[in-house]
Amino acid sequence: MRLPDPAASRAVLIGTGQYEDSGLDDLPGVHANITDLELRLGDEHNGSFQQLQTVYNPDRSSAVGVLLDDEARVATDTFLVYYAGHGLVDRHGALHLGLSTTKPGHVNYTAMPFEFVRHAFLDSPATNRVLILDCCFSGRAIEAMSDPHSLVSGQVDIEGTYTLTSSAATQTSHAPNDARHTAFTGELLNLLGSGLPNDTAFITLDEIYTHLARRLTARGLPRPQRRGTGTAGQLALSRNQHRAVATHTRGLPRAGTDFVPFAAEFVVVTAQLPFDLDKPTDVPPQWIPRPSGLRTALRLQPPGSLRAEKHAWVGWPGLADERPEAFDDAGLTVVSVPLAKDEIRDSLAGFANAVVWPLYHDATQRPAEDRAGWEAYVVVNRRFAEATAEVTAENASVWVHDYQLQLVPAMLRRLRPDLRIGFFLDIPFPPLEPFMQLPSRTEIVRGLLGADAIGFHNARSATNFLSAATSLVGLRPEARALQVEDRQVTVGAFPGAVDAVGIEALARTPEAIQRARQIRADLGNPRTVLLSVQRLGHVDGMRDLDSTLGVNRQLQALYELLADGQVNAANLVAVSLVDFVAKDGAPTYLNLGGGIEDSIAQINSLFAPLGRPVAHYLQRSMSPEELTAIYLAADVLIATPTRDGMNSVAKEYIASRRDLDGAVVLSEFSGAAPELTSAFLANPYSIENVKTAILDAITVDPAEKRHRMRALRRQVLTHDSIQWADSFRAAITPEASPR
Repeated sequence: MRLPDPAASRAVLIGTGQYEDSGLDDLPGVHANITDLELRLGDEHNGSFQQLQTVYNPDRSSAVGVLLDDEARVATDTFLVYYAGHGLVDRHGALHLGLSTTKPGHVNYTAMPFEFVRHAFLDSPATNRVLILDCCFSGRAIEAMSDPHSLVSGQVDIEGTYTLTSSAATQTSHAPNDARHTAFTGELLNLLGSGLPNDTAFITLDEIYTHLARRLTARGLPRPQRRGTGTAGQLALSRNQHRAVATHTRGLPRAGTDFVPFAAEFVVVTAQLPFDLDKPTDVPPQWIPRPSGLRTALRLQPPGSLRAEKHAWVGWPGLADERPEAFDDAGLTVVSVPLAKDEIRDSLAGFANAVVWPLYHDATQRPAEDRAGWEAYVVVNRRFAEATAEVTAENASVWVHDYQLQLVPAMLRRLRPDLRIGFFLDIPFPPLEPFMQLPSRTEIVRGLLGADAIGFHNARSATNFLSAATSLVGLRPEARALQVEDRQVTVGAFPGAVDAVGIEALARTPEAIQRARQIRADLGNPRTVLLSVQRLGHVDGMRDLDSTLGVNRQLQALYELLADGQVNAANLVAVSLVDFVAKDGAPTYLNLGGGIEDSIAQINSLFAPLGRPVAHYLQRSMSPEELTAIYLAADVLIATPTRDGMNSVAKEYIASRRDLDGAVVLSEFSGAAPELTSAFLANPYSIENVKTAILDAITVDPAEKRHRMRALRRQVLTHDSIQWADSFRAAITPEASPR
């Protein structure tokens, strides 16, 4: 956030509300727009612009053009232009702004060419350039502005200029009969006055846009548009909240009271939606759901669960430059946040995956200083915060997830201080020493502290975050809580969960049981099937993944067991599966690093019987049905990452084994290890330790195996995704009662 420099900033306010025998409708609200904006922006004690020019009902375009040029050239910090009135199009398709003498039949020489405004901005040396248009487009202008193929549609886009327009639709932003201002400017004035439920002295242009969009849409009016943001999105304007609001707009809702039609009482925000957008060429696009315990918890309605009357899920749809409409998923409103290709490259693949992910997983390399990636990360987080602010009801609860969105809580709190906000980190939070290497460490901690409750998979990560907050922000924890200004932020462990009931139900089906038998037959009906599954999300930008996943260590342990004769290749098959969503739906090969392919080839060349490999390595996206069948076919699941969050695969495997058969080899450093104590725990850094755990799981007494699996299932089925969501909801909103 930055403020205009009064000495180096200029503002020009232009309004045409009266038209002399032209056939154009007068706009009575425009005069109040100009006079009251002048009071707001030019207040010598509490305004943003000390040097401000106003022009009401101009009759000559040349005079306005000269004024714009003069002010633009002397503004080196901020140059702002506001226009309210009719927008028109001449017979050549060029956009004009109405003057008091404008005649629709002679637009090209009775109105002011929009090019006057464009050239003024392009010639200005100002760092921040801001254009605000409250135009009631009339007649042919409406059609031209709304036609994406017309010459007019892009005319309001000016390079390097932050532009807010009242609408790009065919409706107009006229003033209601009982209102003093036009609707768009009336809301703007309200935001610059005391129309927010807080006492902050400033409001950024991005925040203004978010509030305008939410409030105008709630009133059934056209949604405002934001174009060519330039560098001014974080420019802050003064709010005159302490002066008498004599010019307050009548009949307009105050912020925090009126929202979009599907204003949600509970909103989940994730980096990517739990759906894949399928776009075949011959049929309309379709949403394909992916397995998600949290989505299940939202769609089901058990007593006391987090389901409210209205709830929503906000996230990226998974494809670049896509802006699909919101849709309903069994009562859950799903809202997409569009991302451009460069934003995906720089923010998700760049900063989040190439810097944050390896650092949080205790990677040994020093994090790179990715400035472009960090800037994109900030932009993407702000877009998520704005999208969330628009769809959330007053005093509602928001639950933000994912390491890609660590700045959202603080950004959202600034936009909507009325909300209760929770954040859950889906990967480990690192110890203080490696975290201190991150150039943006303080910004991330402050971003997370915007939440009322911050959750991690285990107590170790929660302790690491408290240490970071103490060292970087100077906060002292008391009973796992931090005092942030007038708020108390709860920090705790909320071990993640899976849809255990749904997975168990799927495992009961005759189709899953038959498919599991077929899989074992296809593998040669060995005595023992070892299974390792790595589930990956958006992996672009990640390098040397296996240093964390530990697949090659598992293969090394298997190699030594075979070489030492402790297991027999004739009776054993190992399957390593990488389950991920292919980019753009196309077959993709992931190089996880670590020499996995060489290890697979070595094992098979040395130990496999003729015609039957000992080790299989698969990379593909698996349906829930197929993956459940694979779980049922496996005798031992091996999950030995050096560091992870929940390890949902281990819990899914356990949920599927209602037969009490099967065993789990689990890393001591897995986020699930403190819960799944009946698994065969192993130190993934010790090949010998992993070998022992695998051998113990293969040779365990059947009675002990059933006893261990029964204990594991009791934990997983009791602490399922619904219970997990309920417990976190109670932390976000203490008055909410878990079931």
